[in-house]
Amino acid sequence: MCLVMGKIVRIVGVVVLALLLIGVLLYATDYGVEATVTDKGHDTEYYFIASTKLGGFPVKHPLPVDQWNAVNKGNFIVYHIASGHYELYQREGGPMLYRG
Repeated sequence: MCLVMGKIVRIVGVVVLALLLIGVLLYATDYGVEATVTDKGHDTEYYFIASTKLGGFPVKHPLPVDQWNAVNKGNFIVYHIASGHYELYQREGGPMLYRG
């Protein structure tokens, strides 16, 4: 029983370490997460909502009104993890509309 628990703890430790190293690598290289604009709106701020290609996590991102006007549903976005900068494209592989 103790041998099995020891192996499980080691396996979990290796998995956690691997995930941590992947996260550090993605941050250190300023990895670009790809997403598609699924909605946009405004209340007290102008914003768009994008869904990431990997996992489909929705993200709400505020914008100045002049930049918000350029955003439409279906636009393609690359968000850089470390720097926080992003590039907005008309569509995946299409012309760049904005870099912020």
